[in-house]
Formats: sequence, C-alpha cells, structure tokens
Amino acid sequence: MTRHITSLWYYRNESHMQITDPIVVEKLKKYNGWEYVIINGIKPIYLFRKIGITDFSALKILQRICGTNEIEVCPDTGELYVTTPMVD
Repeated sequence: MTRHITSLWYYRNESHMQITDPIVVEKLKKYNGWEYVIINGIKPIYLFRKIGITDFSALKILQRICGTNEIEVCPDTGELYVTTPMVD
C-alpha cells in the first residue's frame, strides 16, 4: 500500500514539517503560526515552519494532525515521521 509521509524536525527554536498528504496539510493550516514555506509542483511536497515552538508542542501537533501516536524515527537523519494511507 502506498503511503504519505509527514516528517518533523526541530532546529534552533524552529520546527519544520514536510508533508505529502493534502488532508494533513489542511489540518495544519488551522493551527496558528505555521508558515507555509514551499510546494513542489511535480510531486506535491509542502513545507511548513513555526518559530518559537517547543519540540514537545510540535510533536503533539504532529500526532493530532496525523491521528496517531505512532511516531517513527528515521535512522539516517533522526527526523520524526508518521505515515498515513494514500486515498485515491
């Protein structure tokens, strides 16, 4: 089954979320302060950032917008990520 990936990384008082799932994008847009950074037109990849958020708060938002508590860690980069099913 093909799945969307939503990843989260935190660097110096800034959280970034990279999202491929349009449903998750719409949920994140409802949260205050998340700035839309870029979109790739070939394969939709949305990047958001928020300055001045704790890593714990960003993690809780990731869990809420993806609807799961199952967060995985990428062994190569250390980024946190969640997969969601791709809806046709």
